[in-house]
Amino acid sequence: MDDFTQTLIHYKIAIVLLVLIIIFAFEKIKPIVQSKAQRFRIRNNLGLWSINSILSLLIILPLAQLGSQNALGWRPQNIPFEAELVINLLLLDFLIYWWHRANHEIKFLWKFHEVHHLDQFLEKNLLERGIASKITNASVSGDTSNGGLNRINWSLQDDYDLF
Repeated sequence: MDDFTQTLIHYKIAIVLLVLIIIFAFEKIKPIVQSKAQRFRIRNNLGLWSINSILSLLIILPLAQLGSQNALGWRPQNIPFEAELVINLLLLDFLIYWWHRANHEIKFLWKFHEVHHLDQFLEKNLLERGIASKITNASVSGDTSNGGLNRINWSLQDDYDLF
């Protein structure tokens, strides 16, 4: 790895650790949810962060470096910076959208993605933000957006306020 990549990795690690320390400090001072499972959540989140960090170093970084060294040449070279930025952001948004959709539709990917849809304290979190709610039929584990769409009439038999 060249010096630039090494420096970039060090800055990235330092920034992520600083943000984590700040988040943990705020969570200790004023927790969003009072829970006996706090240690379990911290252990789980640290484990996921560790796995993501290792995968980022082993897979994402080498792929990004490979991609930057072997451009496909399918885009014009003389584009103004502002236009290139807009094109890149739109392309990135497009790719992230379809990756997210794939995570919902492909069962293998859903197993890994599902964790970010599980809020054990959703009603309490909403109430603390001034939103009184009763969550009904929020999701079915492993469900897809198509599966939810097929059940929407059944799910909304009564008069529900979705927003």
